[in-house]
Amino acid sequence: MATVVVLLHDGFYGCGTGAGVSNRRFLEVLAPHLAPQYQLVVMPVRLAEDSNEYDTRWHQAMRSLVDGVDGTVVPLDNGADGRFRFGSVANWRRLAASAERHLRIIGLDRRTLVIAFDVPFLELPGRLGRTDARVVLVPRGSSALYRRGQADLEWERECYRRMAACGTRVGLISAFMGRHLASVCGVPPTTMVRVYDGVTRSEWMDRAPAVPLPPSAIAGFMLAMGRAHPYKGFDDLLEALVLVRGIPGLPHLVLAAVTEDDEPSAYQQHLQNRVTADQLDVTVITRFSWGARGLIGHPALRAVVVPSRVEPFGRIPMEVFSHPLNSDSAVVASSAGGLAEVVLEGRTGFTFPPASPAALARAILRGLRSSPAERARLRAAGQRLVAVRYDYEANVEKFLRTVAPIEAML
Repeated sequence: MATVVVLLHDGFYGCGTGAGVSNRRFLEVLAPHLAPQYQLVVMPVRLAEDSNEYDTRWHQAMRSLVDGVDGTVVPLDNGADGRFRFGSVANWRRLAASAERHLRIIGLDRRTLVIAFDVPFLELPGRLGRTDARVVLVPRGSSALYRRGQADLEWERECYRRMAACGTRVGLISAFMGRHLASVCGVPPTTMVRVYDGVTRSEWMDRAPAVPLPPSAIAGFMLAMGRAHPYKGFDDLLEALVLVRGIPGLPHLVLAAVTEDDEPSAYQQHLQNRVTADQLDVTVITRFSWGARGLIGHPALRAVVVPSRVEPFGRIPMEVFSHPLNSDSAVVASSAGGLAEVVLEGRTGFTFPPASPAALARAILRGLRSSPAERARLRAAGQRLVAVRYDYEANVEKFLRTVAPIEAML
């Protein structure tokens, strides 16, 4: 029997990142459609049930997905005792060693396909060396993008050199990542294969419940959300609101700058302190919740703002375009990375250069002052773009037919 092994650093025991969402969607596309001659093995970074990053309902759903196709789950050790899934290069080396041990037990013959998501597995292909198996590493970022330091960047470059030497393919989640990996990380374009992120058909029908709105947002609000890190551009957004403060009709901002931790981080406290000091009409949400994403479909939503300074792909605008209940909100996004492939000025939304609060302020005003007819036109164009270019079922199927070890995988 042929075997497909999917290795995940996020999105199995819980999820707090867009990468985790995309990892889950990949399995949701893959698992039910595998041909009978394929066995599915999922290798996630293990999380303990009392970890802040563990989500019982999420894990149960993912486990049911794998069990539904008689798949196997093999938890991996990253040296964190189940406390966290990401960590440092030291954790990633431990993770690669754990994955290598389990993969060699399974076997690496020509009927085995190994798909590893994401940077924490970079060392794995080099450890495996040349094998008869097909191996694909799908990075969702890089040290250069997130400014993790020169040492981490050099480690990544060495990992990619070893990958190229042993025949590993590199999966691209966006056209931007292809250019970035080639120019900054030295990845040969000949090793690249597309597996562009996207939206599944089920997401077009998703009506997830939303968190309750603060009273000041009921009459109308803007929404910004993402991991609580400076590269998400939340400081730029708050500075932009200072610049437009006092303009009549400016709606409340719900800022979901989140982590899975119970207590606010230093950066989250910094954001709240800025809101207080500048007397901004903003509610800061710090704890990750799927209810915040549910706000995309709220009838009082006026605009979704994505102020990222770095964005390898840009999933949030696609979630807006595909949400069944979102009908009249503007999409305002920076042109960072993959966002520029989804949000196009005057075609699907309103854009601005990253790390430019003044330009962001102007883009917000353009979005808020646009007519209902213009927003409807932009939304329709965004829906078409997502349906054609970012149909995740179609993208995954093309990817698998490119890299599958045997015919008729699906």
